[in-house]
Amino acid sequence: MLACIIMYAMAATHFSLTISWIFQSDKQSVVAQTTIAQCLTNLTLSTPCTLQHYINANPIPVGSDCLPAIMLTIPIILSDAIVLWRAWVLWGRNRTILAVSAALLLATFGLAVKSTSYQCHLFTTSWLEFVDPYGVASWMLSWVTNVWATGLIGWKAWRHRQLIRGDLRGAINGTQAEKALMLFLESGILY
Repeated sequence: MLACIIMYAMAATHFSLTISWIFQSDKQSVVAQTTIAQCLTNLTLSTPCTLQHYINANPIPVGSDCLPAIMLTIPIILSDAIVLWRAWVLWGRNRTILAVSAALLLATFGLAVKSTSYQCHLFTTSWLEFVDPYGVASWMLSWVTNVWATGLIGWKAWRHRQLIRGDLRGAINGTQAEKALMLFLESGILY
């Protein structure tokens, strides 16, 4: 429950920071468009133009993307840990499952930390758009982690269903264990 509260609080904070950034970015966009228009006018007059004076006059503060990156990273790691924990418990605390899950979670965490560090120091020299390679790798690894955990839960649910298939033919609602397994599987697929 505490993990859910933390994740919701961070998501709300990330949302508000994103809205704030959009408004700040919109103001800077108007200045950038004016500067680019002036540069294009200068180019038609054969006057050299550089955007460096704009970058120097309108720096985005160092670390402006740090807090949103942190607010996004922590819930991703927490949710991955929760879904991996569910799969591990469902598989009887199997050590192989634990080892693979821990490796996936640690790799995702390492890439997420590197991504956050990258984003915190990115805007020191340029205001141009960027693609964070560590963030993309972290998201992909998080996706692999969720496919792994959901696959484990789905496999266990399928095997359980096969074992009790004969008993369920007359039942309408299924067993409590089947309902719990389907809840795990559906929540993993939706995530």
